[in-house]
Amino acid sequence: MHLYINGERIDVTLENEKTALDVVMSLTRIFAEEDKIITGVTINNEFYSSDNDALAGIPVEKIEKIELEVTDKQEVVETLLQKSREICASVAEDLRVNGYAHADQYREIMEWILEVVEIVQSLSPVEMVESSLIRHTLLDLLQYFQSEEKNEGDIAQLVQVMQSLSRYFELLASKVVVPVRIEKEDLGKALDGLLEILPQIAESFQLGQDKLAFDKIHQVISVLESAVLYLRQNAGHFSSREDEVENLAQGLNSLLSDIVSAFEKYDVVYLGDLLEYELPEKIEAYKTLVLEL
Repeated sequence: MHLYINGERIDVTLENEKTALDVVMSLTRIFAEEDKIITGVTINNEFYSSDNDALAGIPVEKIEKIELEVTDKQEVVETLLQKSREICASVAEDLRVNGYAHADQYREIMEWILEVVEIVQSLSPVEMVESSLIRHTLLDLLQYFQSEEKNEGDIAQLVQVMQSLSRYFELLASKVVVPVRIEKEDLGKALDGLLEILPQIAESFQLGQDKLAFDKIHQVISVLESAVLYLRQNAGHFSSREDEVENLAQGLNSLLSDIVSAFEKYDVVYLGDLLEYELPEKIEAYKTLVLEL
């Protein structure tokens, strides 16, 4: 078997790989350490996607030549987000000009963009609120375009929604394509600031000042994203406590997902429980394990 990566012949020694899928999975793990992903596989001049189930049915002894397309993860994400942003803007303009004339194509487009969001999120170290908002908006749009009752009076609002999605993709790209370097001192101040505003959020809800409360929750989500990203950006500094730090990162990510979900559902009671009982404990644990060194 001859292996080529981006057109370059590479010497390879098989271990326990029995099928083409085994080979691809083994190489996927190696490339992942370099923040690279396999975007295409050509076996004996036949192209396959890297996750094609047919690869499992190709025994290695039948492979004469396997060619892999390997790309930097960031480059893939940037391309997908840019394409999604452009498509949303195009759909907005098409809706404005042609109304529902191309509604069937819109459904296919929404499904493709949903796949993009899932891919981007899977490559991101943190559950980002923009990803979740885009996902829920797309699902609502899919349901609308699949329905038989489409009102001409809704077109202007749909145009605005698609334009907003385009801007969300631009914001998402600013976070995952060129993530800002997070400084330890700034993060510590931000976490201390969260501990101060958490009681204010509960008070705002009690006074019926929901908009003010949700503005502060946006701040909570942003700081938590930064806290998880800081761990990923500085993973090498925590090699002696790798398991502890990984558990902390997973716990924060899980809490962040719960907060985003409750935020989207306007579940004030659940939000209150998360912010009052779970978040302060997580912040203190984070400061002790990560910041107070």
